[in-house]
Amino acid sequence: MLPSDQTQSTPANGGTQSAPPQARRAAAPKRAAKTYKIGQIAALLGLKPFVLRFWETEFPMLQPVRTPKGQRLYTEEHLRLLKNIQRLMHTEGMTLEGARRKLAERQRKNELRTLVERELREIRALLAPEEEV
Repeated sequence: MLPSDQTQSTPANGGTQSAPPQARRAAAPKRAAKTYKIGQIAALLGLKPFVLRFWETEFPMLQPVRTPKGQRLYTEEHLRLLKNIQRLMHTEGMTLEGARRKLAERQRKNELRTLVERELREIRALLAPEEEV
């Protein structure tokens, strides 16, 4: 018999037992990701919150997480995206449309790079010498 802190929740046992501590800790980083409220992001970037709300309508890839009460929560990824938007528009002087195109192009390149890397890994696995059993 396993101690109660090492039992797992399964459909067979009705899902009432707790997961092992290692499993609980492994899942924690997803929930523990650093998030920022709109006011915090605005202060970090030196912008007004209304600018961030407007950018959400103009850049489809900018979709902050919403709490049940409707509060916006931005992740580190959102912060990087917002810094890029700010740089393109305020430093490089691009229009909304120009910045949107530039970010979409960058996103397509990243997706293509990810696809090529995955395919290369698959090819390497096929070409690797098989181990003798």
